[in-house]
Amino acid sequence: MKTNLKGLMIMGAIALGQVGQLQAADANPPERMTYQGYLVDGNGDPLGKDVPANYDVVFRIYDAKSGGNKIWSEQQTVTVDKGYFSVLLGEGVKFSNEVYGNLSVAFDGADASDRFIGITVIGLGGVDTEIAPRLRLVTSPYSFTASQARRLTDGSGNANFFKDGASLKLGAGSTPTLTLPEAGGASLSGGLTVNLAGWGNALTINASGQQTRFMAENEFWFSAITDANKFYFNKPVAVSGSILSYNQDTVLGPSNNTDTYLKVFSASDDIHAYADNFYFKGASDLKVEIEVGSVDFRTTAPSFYMNKPLEVNGSLTATGFGNISVNKPDNEEAVLSLYGPSQGTGRLFVGQSLSYGGGIVYNGDGTPAFDGGSTDKISFYRTANGVNHEVFNYSYASNDVTFNGAVTASAMTASNITGTGNSMYLQGSAPTFVMEDSNNKDYYMHTNDDRLYFLRGEGVYGNWDSTRPLTIYQGNKVGINQASPVDELHVVHGTESYAKGIRIQRGSTGYWWTIGVDYSGDLIFGDRKSDTGTWTGYCNAGNGNWTNSSDRRLKKDIEPVENILDKVQKLKPSTFRFKTQEDIESKTIGFIAQDVQELFPELVSEKKGILSLAYGNFGVLSVKAIQELRSEKDQQLAERDKQLAEKTRRIDELEGRMAKLEELVSKIGQGQ
Repeated sequence: MKTNLKGLMIMGAIALGQVGQLQAADANPPERMTYQGYLVDGNGDPLGKDVPANYDVVFRIYDAKSGGNKIWSEQQTVTVDKGYFSVLLGEGVKFSNEVYGNLSVAFDGADASDRFIGITVIGLGGVDTEIAPRLRLVTSPYSFTASQARRLTDGSGNANFFKDGASLKLGAGSTPTLTLPEAGGASLSGGLTVNLAGWGNALTINASGQQTRFMAENEFWFSAITDANKFYFNKPVAVSGSILSYNQDTVLGPSNNTDTYLKVFSASDDIHAYADNFYFKGASDLKVEIEVGSVDFRTTAPSFYMNKPLEVNGSLTATGFGNISVNKPDNEEAVLSLYGPSQGTGRLFVGQSLSYGGGIVYNGDGTPAFDGGSTDKISFYRTANGVNHEVFNYSYASNDVTFNGAVTASAMTASNITGTGNSMYLQGSAPTFVMEDSNNKDYYMHTNDDRLYFLRGEGVYGNWDSTRPLTIYQGNKVGINQASPVDELHVVHGTESYAKGIRIQRGSTGYWWTIGVDYSGDLIFGDRKSDTGTWTGYCNAGNGNWTNSSDRRLKKDIEPVENILDKVQKLKPSTFRFKTQEDIESKTIGFIAQDVQELFPELVSEKKGILSLAYGNFGVLSVKAIQELRSEKDQQLAERDKQLAEKTRRIDELEGRMAKLEELVSKIGQGQ
C-alpha cells in the first residue's frame, strides 16, 4: 500500500501544539494526543474517496525509526474522508498481545526525544503491513516552556522543587523539608544523614575564626571537637551509654564549691567522694556520715537489704530494740552463717537471757555437743537455768533424726520414719498421710467424718481428685468409688452398657470372671469380657430368673439332638444327702453324676477329680424327650384311628349282610 506522507509530520506537530497552553504544567495531563494524516491505496487514490469509510488501524510508537523497541500500541476504528483522518491517540483498545497502557509512559526516560510512530491499516491489500517509513514525533512550539519550568511536580501533583518568594524550597512530598533563603543559611525540617566514604570529618561549623567539628574518627569513636573553651548545655544531658573522659581524671562537681566533688581516676581503679556526708536519695534515703573514729550508715527505710553474705571481722551487735534479720525474695536463699574456723563449733542461741532460751549447735570435730560420740550431729536444744538440754538431733552419717521425747505435728513429711514404738499418731480436724513416688504420683490416706479415705492425687501436692477409690465408713462398711457405703461392701462402677465392677482372675493367666449391674438393673456375669462386650449370663432384676446367653449369633457347629427318650428312660432320679450334711438335714432330689455320665457324658464335667452336673441342661433333655413322646403318641393314635376305621367298615359290611339275610328269611317264611 502506498501512503502519501506529505504534510503528515507538519500535521502531527500542529496536533501536538494544540494540547498545551502557556501556563503552569498540569499535574495530571489527559492521556490523549491528536494525530492527523492522509491515506491512499496502492493506486494512489485516497481512501474514502467518494464516501467516508471506516478502517481498523493500529498505531505503534517506537524508540527508533526502524527496528528498535515497540513502546506503545493501540487499535482504533478510523473514519477516512477523501484520504484524510484525525484521531485521538489513547482512545483505542489493546491490539493482540502487544504493549498497551497510558500514553504518557511512551514519552518517559532519557531517550524520550526519540519517538517514531508507525501506522498499519488492517486488511487493506490482503496483508497487514506497516507504512514505511515511520514518522518522528516532533515538539509542539509551546512545549519549549519546559526549559524554563517554575516548579518540579511529582505524579501526585506535589511541588517538589520551587521558588517561594526570596527562598528556594525542596521536598519529596507535599511539604518542603529544606529551605534556602537568598540571604544565606538553610532550614531543615527533619533529620540529616551524612554518609562518608571513609573515616573523617562529617560536619564543620565556623564562627568567629573558631571551628567545631563533628567527625567519625574510627569504628570506636565519634568525636565532637571545638576550638572554644568548653561545650555549654543549658538543659540536662541524657546519655544512653557511657561518659568517658579522654586520658584524664573525671571530676563531677559544682564550680562554686570546689572542695565537694566526685573524682574518677584515670590511672587507677579508684573513685573518691570529697564530702562530709554522702546521700543516696530515692523512695528511702541512705546517708553515709563520716565522723572522727566512726562511719555511720543511716537510712529512712525500714531495713537494709544485702543480696550476698555479710562478713564481720569483729562483733555484730544490735542495740536497743533492734533485730538482726535476713530477708530474701521467694526464689533466693536467706543465709545467716555462724561458724568457727576449720572444725570449730557453730552455735545460734535465742532467748530472754543467756540462762533461758534455746538454739542450734553443731560441732564438726567429731565431738557432738551432747552425746560425746564420734559422729557429727547438729542438735536443737533448750536452755533452762543455764543448763542445755538436747531436744532432737540430726546425724550426718545416717541421715537419721532422733527425738528425745514424743513428737506431735499437724503435718509431717519424711522419706523414712522408724521408731521403737508400735504406732504413729496423727491428730487434727482432717489428718492426712501422703505418699509420693519418684514419678511424682501421689496418694493420700485421709480421715474425716468417721470415714477413712484412700485418695489419688492430681499431681499437685495437697490436691486430690473428686473420686473416692476406697472408703471405709463407720468401721465396717467399705465403699469402692463410693464415699458413703450403705452395705458392708458397696461398689459403684462405670456406666457403660455392660460395665462390670468386680473382676475375679486366676493368677497371671488369661482366665477371669466379671460381675456388674447393666443399664437395666440386671446382675450380669461375663467370662473374659470387657465393659463393652457381651455377657455370659444374668439374673433378671424383675423376676430373679437366671438367663444364659443363647443368641444364634454367638454359636457355631449347631446340630439337632438325636433321639434320647430311651436314654432318658434309663436315668435314675435319686434322693440323697451330701457327706458334709448332718443326718437331720433334708435330702436332696437329683442324679448321680456317674450314672448320668454313662448316658449323657456332655452333661458331666470334672474339676480336681470330682464330677459335676449341669442341671440347667436337663430342661433341654426334658423338652426333647417330650417331643419324642408326642411323636410316638401321634403315631399310636394314627394307627388306632386306622384300625378303628377298618373295624367300622367291617361292621357296616356285616350289618348290610345281616339286613339282606333277614330279608331273605322273611321271604322264606312267607313262602315266597
